[in-house]
Parts: sequence; structure tokens; C-alpha cells
Amino acid sequence: MTMVSSIRIMPLVAALALYGTAPVMAGDNGVSGIFAYPVFVPRLAPAPSGGAPAPAARPAAGPTAVAMTPQAQRNAVAEAVRTISDANKTCGQTGAYGVDCLAERLEVATRSLAPVGELGEARAILDSAAQKLHALARANPDATLARGRIRQGDTIMSTRPIIPVDQTRQAEIAAQASAIMAEAETLLLRSASGSADRRAQYQRIAAVVGSSKVLLRST
Repeated sequence: MTMVSSIRIMPLVAALALYGTAPVMAGDNGVSGIFAYPVFVPRLAPAPSGGAPAPAARPAAGPTAVAMTPQAQRNAVAEAVRTISDANKTCGQTGAYGVDCLAERLEVATRSLAPVGELGEARAILDSAAQKLHALARANPDATLARGRIRQGDTIMSTRPIIPVDQTRQAEIAAQASAIMAEAETLLLRSASGSADRRAQYQRIAAVVGSSKVLLRST
């Protein structure tokens, strides 16, 4: 097992031995078999006294999502913002994996937002940014690194293998990723119209997306 900054990298077989069964990555053979992916393990800060806050409830899927109450919308936005904020901290520690790590976390963040109604536009903007970041990583992979999964504590965070980008062009690729997030931030701010509550929620999302942009620029 090797140490890279504050991230531990280990073969997934070792992670399985330490943490129990991990999700099967069907159809993705890795370097030397299905369990050949590295797993990144960010060191977690101690939980604040009183424990971590309970996650916000996910909005209901389907037609009922259109009729979300203002409080339900605020809860959904809080969950999306928390997911992206955590991604800014975690993905910033993963080096060449950072761009696709952020793409995958944005994919997850969109799930708390209803595809229609007040938050539908925000979801579409975040989903578009996630797809563009993932496409950027796919177009510029690093041939010397395996795809990886990200683990925090006993939980594998990433819902899919993460693609590392070409380390020799990492700054250039990060700049392109930052431009994608800057575009998303601008679109969110332009969409912050209508009721005061809607403006506040779109501005909250735009602010955390803007933090992602700054993080990528410093990569």
C-alpha cells in the first residue's frame, strides 16, 4: 500500500479484505481482473460534537415532484449543495482523478433535484456540466493509471469507476474543466429569477459550483 498526500491507494482486493464486500464492477476488467481498481481513501476529520446532521430527505420521484413544497425544495437544494461541497474537498485530493471525480459527484447531486418544477432547470445545468466533465476525462485518459473508486471510511462513494486524466496535461485539462464549471455557474445565476426563494436556491447552487471552478483552476 502506498501513500499519496492524504489519499491512500490500495488494490480493491485489499479494500475488500479490510471493509467487506464492495459493489461488483461488472463488465469492467481493470488492469489485472475485475478487482484491480485502486480505491482512494480520504482521511476524514473528526465528526463535530453532537454528530453529523441528518441528510436532507430526497424529493419524491415522478409527478409528485412537481408539487414540492418550498421546504422540500430547500431540503433538496441543501442535499445537492452538500454533495458538491464534499466533492470539492474530496476530489481535490485525488490528483489526475479530480475531473472525473467531480463529474461523478455532480451526477449524484442532480438526483436530489426534481427534473421538473422549480428545480428542473438547475438539475439540467448540473447534469450538462457532469456530462461535459466526464466526456473531457474520457477524451484525455492517462494510460499509466488504472481507473479508481473513492472510499470515505467504510463507504465507497463513487457510483462508477473514475477515469484519471493525462498527468502530462493535467493543468490544461483542469483549465478546460474549470471553464465548464464557470459556464454552469453563469447559467445558474442567469436562471435565478422568479420568486425570492427560487433566486436564493439557484444562487446557493451557483456559489458551490463557483467553488468547484476555483478548485480546478488551482489543480
